[in-house]
Amino acid sequence: MRYLKSLLVGFAVLFASCTPEEVPGEDNTPKEPAAPVIVSAQLKGVNGEAEIIAGNPVKFTASVTVENSELLDYTLEIKKDGAVIGSATGELTGTSATIEKELTLDVSPATLDTPFFPTVTLKVTNKDEMYAEKTLTEAENVKITTIELLDALW
Repeated sequence: MRYLKSLLVGFAVLFASCTPEEVPGEDNTPKEPAAPVIVSAQLKGVNGEAEIIAGNPVKFTASVTVENSELLDYTLEIKKDGAVIGSATGELTGTSATIEKELTLDVSPATLDTPFFPTVTLKVTNKDEMYAEKTLTEAENVKITTIELLDALW
């Protein structure tokens, strides 16, 4: 009986010394935070169009995740020839998020002479001040054109 009592006291001490997240026999070392990951991102017309007329709204969508940390915020910047024609910022929470933002870009159909793909850059930051940045490719991006150029294609 004395042996059983000593054994029970030993187990009680062992489990009392573990934090709630620790499990005896498992690797309980703290994990290093990682930078966020931009899983996917795209800028298209509001209905998914790959090409829009200047002045029509666009929709930005992205999926982001992070391990061993929490997401904090994002910054979206859309440029034409180095000039900002659209931007957005927002707060994020948790370890994964979907960013959806509808924007009207500052591009006049009257002054647009040739179609273009804007330069779209997304920056996502976590609570550990680590970040990921992505610039969209043409396949992930919307082509912006004018009415006259679209009419010539029909």
